[in-house]
Amino acid sequence: MSTDDREAIIAPWQAGVRAAKANLIPALVLQAACLCLLLAYYWFPAVERILRPVSEWQREYGVPAAFISRGFFGGLLPGVFMLIVPALRVSRPALTIAMNFAFWGMMGSLALGLYRLQSLAFGTGHDGVTLITKMLVDQSAYTILVAVPLSATFHFWERHDFSFARTRASFPRQWFRHLMLPTLLPNWVVWAPSMMIIYALPEPLQVHFSGLVGCFWTLFCMQVAVHATDRR
Repeated sequence: MSTDDREAIIAPWQAGVRAAKANLIPALVLQAACLCLLLAYYWFPAVERILRPVSEWQREYGVPAAFISRGFFGGLLPGVFMLIVPALRVSRPALTIAMNFAFWGMMGSLALGLYRLQSLAFGTGHDGVTLITKMLVDQSAYTILVAVPLSATFHFWERHDFSFARTRASFPRQWFRHLMLPTLLPNWVVWAPSMMIIYALPEPLQVHFSGLVGCFWTLFCMQVAVHATDRR
């Protein structure tokens, strides 16, 4: 095997590893925060009272509430990191933050639909079988067919200043290997345990808790997009 062939195989995994290492501590902190909030929600009535307005807001406004919440966590908060971390800086930060808000708001709306469908299909129980079933459906069909392809492609487009011409010229020919795989495999590591926590919450809170993890995930996708290359 030639050196170029070895690089073509190794490079995608290296991009994922670099991004994972760079965001390991934030990921652990966010997952720990989600777990603590889950336990506090069920163990301390005061926490449930504090989060009750969020549930009521979600019940009243539905998709718009999910859009705003995920847009905030996936667009505005990562935008702050993008402004202060040199490796993530872009030439048009205002446009990038606005586009991230819109994209992740849309993804939040899709996630809300998924959570509702899962509740209809498998119920709202918090037993192990129900949680595992929902997580597996989430991380298989939805993640592989919808979430990862859209997010990986969006952030690659973002790293090329939302230029269709520049994106098309540098888009990896082996898209699955060089752009999707570095996102898909770490996605399962990050989101599988997170979704077990999220699905253990009442449905109106699920999309908002997923936004906490989504903040980290946006940063991760940005890292992968930075290192994605066109291997011929």
